[in-house]
Amino acid sequence: MVLEKRKGFSSSTGSIEYIVARPDLYDLLLRLIPKEHIHMGTKVVSFEQDSEQVSIQCADGSMHQGDILVAADGAYSAIRHLFKDLNTAGALPSSDNFL
Repeated sequence: MVLEKRKGFSSSTGSIEYIVARPDLYDLLLRLIPKEHIHMGTKVVSFEQDSEQVSIQCADGSMHQGDILVAADGAYSAIRHLFKDLNTAGALPSSDNFL
């Protein structure tokens, strides 16, 4: 896996950014996350986050909870669009305003 580290901290995220090729990211996620926590081919229609967990509602009616939500669903990401809606509504903290 080739990571390209950008110099310094990102002003938009407050952390060091890395560039990773999409196939390498997928490989990393599939190797390190238990299979029962990965939901391929599932359309997320909404999500909620509180101080303990994030919950997602899927188009098939299923719900899932976890510690993090990784939106690795491509250029037309449903999660990205949901974040854009929150960003437009002013509902994201400034540290999450990266879209």
